[in-house]
Amino acid sequence: MKRLYIKPNAEVIKEGDFGNCAYIVESGSLEVSKINDQTHKQVLGRLKENDILLIFEKYEFQCFL
Repeated sequence: MKRLYIKPNAEVIKEGDFGNCAYIVESGSLEVSKINDQTHKQVLGRLKENDILLIFEKYEFQCFL
């Protein structure tokens, strides 16, 4: 396991990327969002401490800490 330190408002993953990993929120929170057809950000959810985000295939959202 590799520990990442992410600055606030940094993009962790973006729409169109491929992944095969898991992110565990050790502290702080993670926003999951998607850019909709009108190019506006739509927040899909928020992850808090001890939540896990699994990425196995091409996904369609963005995550920000």
